[in-house]
Amino acid sequence: MTSRFGYASNTPSIYEFVLALFQTNTPFLPTLLKPDARVLMNRWRVNLRYQDSFRQLSKRAGNDLNLPTLLPRTTLEALLDDNLFEPVEQRIIDELARTVVSGTATPERIETIQKQRQNKYWYLTYQSYYDVLIHAVWIRSLVEAWADEPFEALSEGPERYTERLYRVDNHYRKLVYAYRQTKQAEGQSDLLETVVQAIDAVYTNQWLLPLSNHWQRIVDQTIEWAFGPLQTQRYFFRYQIEPQLNKGRTFVIISDGLRYEWGRELAERMQTENRYVADLSYMVTGLPSYTQLGMAALLPQTQLAIQPGTDAVLADSLPTQGTGNRSAILQKHKGIAISSTDFLALNANREGREWVKPYSVIYIYHNSIDRIGDTLATEQQVVDESDRVLDTIQTIIRKVVNMNGVHIWITADHGFLYQQQPVDDTDFLATSITGQVWKQGRRYIIGQNLKASEGFKRFESN
Repeated sequence: MTSRFGYASNTPSIYEFVLALFQTNTPFLPTLLKPDARVLMNRWRVNLRYQDSFRQLSKRAGNDLNLPTLLPRTTLEALLDDNLFEPVEQRIIDELARTVVSGTATPERIETIQKQRQNKYWYLTYQSYYDVLIHAVWIRSLVEAWADEPFEALSEGPERYTERLYRVDNHYRKLVYAYRQTKQAEGQSDLLETVVQAIDAVYTNQWLLPLSNHWQRIVDQTIEWAFGPLQTQRYFFRYQIEPQLNKGRTFVIISDGLRYEWGRELAERMQTENRYVADLSYMVTGLPSYTQLGMAALLPQTQLAIQPGTDAVLADSLPTQGTGNRSAILQKHKGIAISSTDFLALNANREGREWVKPYSVIYIYHNSIDRIGDTLATEQQVVDESDRVLDTIQTIIRKVVNMNGVHIWITADHGFLYQQQPVDDTDFLATSITGQVWKQGRRYIIGQNLKASEGFKRFESN
């Protein structure tokens, strides 16, 4: 032990050697042993058979080396190379969290430290904590840069959002998801609670509020809700699908509530697989943006109408709810509608290929996001569903490809706005409305001869 590791003691013991081993491998403590002690520690730390003993002795050694007293006095930079102690990982996260709350952190700084820690022993245990911090600092940085930009025209809203503003919503969704992962760990979620509360306030008050005000000013000036044909949802089949049909069988995957930033992430995922080429563009829904209208708008039709007294939508006087009614409309174009559950149940080889043969266009309906997000009891779970949703859509795409499908479109009936904190009662309008109300939701009212005071914007169908 003395000749190889340099360990010498008047009262030698295994634990005293282990303690010296930990101290020697701690970058901010004096070295006691020879270089071979580093080789021994590395082998021990990575050996799967001895993980339990390493963790137990790491905790004991940390206390005996007086880490609770040393860490608050040690600079962050001195801690970054440590590869032994869980309290060091916690201290790094705590220090970074303080800089995020104070507004002194930058995305580059947090990302650099995260990369520096990625190969350290305790990183995987705390990866979601770093994810919270990086998404938090990006939200603050982007909001400070973009929140005060007014819109000058209706078309600027979707153009600017799909060009860059979507990134704030993407980071916020991932922040919420990562934070919920930390709450599943033991005893550490309080480290980030202040961060998340601060960023929630930034997102709600410094992002959603001013952005909504800028957009509302444009909407209030708008007489006709009109965009270009390729950006208008009700022209989807006419201008994007129908011209494609003579080039081969076309598959349309409609995911209920798949908002733009999720679609962007899906496109990026697909691009990483060499067998796909993915293009991304946006469409604007009709008004109001809700499931029945969005689903009907995506079907082949020349005229949409809301059935009097309801929120049901007719396409060329035909009902549009359910796969049966949608199949009846698609039949004119040798098409069929099917749920994603039924589609995934098909055998991709012989059964699936035989099933698609009669059809030129297949609409596949996937309903996961809206089913969860549109129910008060489960709406908080919609962020947790994001990875599963994208995984499912990718599974559908792979099955389509295995059925020799080449032309695949992925779209949605509408998107959604999400915030972790409940909407306060004071944020809801108390204004009453008169007229024939057919349907009243949290965001819209459908009816005839509707009259309302300030706070409403009325559009008439044509």
